[in-house]
Amino acid sequence: MLGLLSGATGYAIYEEIGGEWLEELHEFFSNAMLALVLVHVAGVLVSSRLHHENLVRGMIDGYKRGEPEQGIQRRHWLIGSALLVAVVVLWVKLF
Repeated sequence: MLGLLSGATGYAIYEEIGGEWLEELHEFFSNAMLALVLVHVAGVLVSSRLHHENLVRGMIDGYKRGEPEQGIQRRHWLIGSALLVAVVVLWVKLF
């Protein structure tokens, strides 16, 4: 949500809609998103340390240690395809 708000206010500033108050709002949304990203990264690092597992490696290569019955039982290709189409459509419409 913060990304959308930051993008929308940034676009409005680019189109010279609003004024100084909109620039302040854009800066607030952007800084809030940056803070949220930093908290998320810190949470991943702390959780990795507490649970004695490398979560970052799992995010990169897609593998996580665990029992076989804890794994994903089947692929959700339809949901993945729908998400991919939605991202491409939004990307094309916005740019």
